[in-house]
Amino acid sequence: EKAETILRRMETMYAKGNSFVKPNVFSYSSVINAYSRKGQAKMAEKILRQMQSSYQAGDFDLKPNVITYNAVIKAWSQCRNDPNAAHRAELYLRSMQRMYKEGNLDVKPDLFSFNAVLNAWAKSLKWEAVTRAGKILRYMEVQSENGGLDFAPNTVSYTAVIDAWAKSGCKNSGEVAEQLLIRMQEKFDRGEPTKPNLLTMNTVIDAHAKSSEKGKARNAQSVLRRIEAKYKEGDEQMLPNAFTYTTVLNACAFTFEKSDQEEAFQVAQSTYQEVIKSASIRPTHLTYGTYIKAINTLLPRDDDRRYPLIESAFTQCCKDGQLARFVLQCLQDALPTQSYLKLLRGNRKGVVSVNAEDLPSEWRRNVKEKALYFNQIREKKKVMKKRYRKR
Repeated sequence: EKAETILRRMETMYAKGNSFVKPNVFSYSSVINAYSRKGQAKMAEKILRQMQSSYQAGDFDLKPNVITYNAVIKAWSQCRNDPNAAHRAELYLRSMQRMYKEGNLDVKPDLFSFNAVLNAWAKSLKWEAVTRAGKILRYMEVQSENGGLDFAPNTVSYTAVIDAWAKSGCKNSGEVAEQLLIRMQEKFDRGEPTKPNLLTMNTVIDAHAKSSEKGKARNAQSVLRRIEAKYKEGDEQMLPNAFTYTTVLNACAFTFEKSDQEEAFQVAQSTYQEVIKSASIRPTHLTYGTYIKAINTLLPRDDDRRYPLIESAFTQCCKDGQLARFVLQCLQDALPTQSYLKLLRGNRKGVVSVNAEDLPSEWRRNVKEKALYFNQIREKKKVMKKRYRKR
């Protein structure tokens, strides 16, 4: 909005005769880009339509170009509140292709154009996302091979399609992700820009975790082992992070096939111990909560290992200052009410409540949650106190 305010001010000054501040395509594209970073796609579209109208009216300084259209596509790829966002992003890509074929060389789609649409489909959670993303990727492969495109799909392209499969809920998403990973590696070995990176590998683990395939915890850990091996071989960009290990734990936490659960439990134990003992990785609240969730899923209620393992994880979580609301929810799901109360009260003297906002602040000192849950509760309390005093 600030960027648009400046643009409107420039328009006003130009209309009053100041020719030095005449907005150009860069000015308008900058405003579109500002809206795209916030995912405000409809506002980005509004600015584009204004540019198009001005250009058609004879202001040739405002001819939209590939940067302009890419910013609008990016806006739709970042948009989370419109169910048709991915369709809109692809529509703009098709429009760019049509205009380019008609002779408008300024809007020739580039690699960013295609990758932004792939990301839009990956984030859409639509049932047709894997089909649409797969077709676009295949089009890029074929056209780059026969000269129709002067660029080939890269690491970002393939990772986006893998992400679409990870988010698809398809039973075989892990298997398809592995096939795409193999394609990436084969192309990279032939000299193409498709080297799998840590994000790619993490996304493959996520695809296994969200699949319904047998042995998915083992498969997820297998990808982790490949990441670790690449790092030991000297690829410093392949240093696994907390998300890597947490995603393996998530595969364990969502293993519901009884015949797989003992194996998944062993995977969860070894993965958790690795991340806790690591000198280079700091577990997050998601790590602790997901591990507790895995214990809850994989061990029967009467298993003597349940409470000691959960208690140990809770103690370590508090020590690390990672007691977020997600961890508390996982604890509540995993323990009977009395055991839950006992755990909270026994870990620190003076704890008489299970309300998240009343727990010691040092237990959550390192939590980084987007929602800033505890601060919100604190602010709500202040507001309620002010209202009470006014009464």
